[in-house]
Amino acid sequence: MEMPKPTDAHKKLEQLVGTWAGDDKVFASQWSTESLKPTVCDVRSALDGFFLLMEYAEHTDGKVTYGGHGVIGYDAKNSCYTMHWFDNWGTPPSNVGRGQWVGDTLTFDWQYPDHKSRVTYTLDGGELIQRVEMDMDGKGFKPVIEGKYKKA
Repeated sequence: MEMPKPTDAHKKLEQLVGTWAGDDKVFASQWSTESLKPTVCDVRSALDGFFLLMEYAEHTDGKVTYGGHGVIGYDAKNSCYTMHWFDNWGTPPSNVGRGQWVGDTLTFDWQYPDHKSRVTYTLDGGELIQRVEMDMDGKGFKPVIEGKYKKA
C-alpha cells in the first residue's frame, strides 16, 4: 500500500514554516493592559508534511507570560484548515478553529460557549502578521493582539 501524500492544500502551509520574531501589540482588555511584548513564534512541518506545529511565546521581563502550542492541518473531507490550540491560560483543547486561505491570509474562527474568536496570519513582503480578535458580546470582533514578525 502506498502511503498518502500531502495535497497542495497541505503544501500551502509550508509558507508559515520558520522561526518568526517580533513584537506583539497587546490591546487593553479584561485580561491585560495595553503593551508591546517581544514574541517568538516557531513553526515547523511535522508528520510528513500533513501538519504544522507552532510554538508561540510572548515575553515580559525575559519570562514567557503567554505561551501556546498550535497544531495546524488540512481537513480534506470538509475542505478547510484546522487549528487546535493549547496555551498556559487553559484554552479548552476540544474546540477546533476552522479556516481558509484568502490571498496571502489564513483565517481561523472558533465558536466558544460564551464568545467567538478569530486568528489571522498574513504573509506580507517577508513579514508574518498575526491578529487575534474576539467577540465577547455579539457586537463584533475587537482586537486582542497584533503581532508583526520577521524570520529570525
